Amino acid sequence: MEFTFFDFNLHEAGLKYTPYIFTGIVYTKFDKLGYQNSTISNLGGRTNSLGIPFVLGFKYRVLEQLILSAEIGSRYVFSDNIDGSLSNTENYTNFGNINNRDWYVFSLINLSYTFGRKPCYCNY
Repeated sequence: MEFTFFDFNLHEAGLKYTPYIFTGIVYTKFDKLGYQNSTISNLGGRTNSLGIPFVLGFKYRVLEQLILSAEIGSRYVFSDNIDGSLSNTENYTNFGNINNRDWYVFSLINLSYTFGRKPCYCNY
């Protein structure tokens, strides 16, 4: 779900830009990790979790159908093992804050091309 602060209708002429916020539901897949002897080890296999992103971004129409955007956000994951802190495996130690779920932060710059034609509001 995205909320733009300014009108961002790509079919209108002129300068188009807007800051935005974004949230939703994400699916995260990650390796099973464990902590042993001051080393993080891959325990083999992968696991997954759902999460909620919280994103703040800015997008700008460079050309008629080309949009440049930049965003930074964090994602709350419904798991406490994304960093390997709960390996539940013999000879491995729990670490980090095991009393709450994991978060991860990301940032990106995106260049996107929009397809489609200008809508026709004809009276048929």
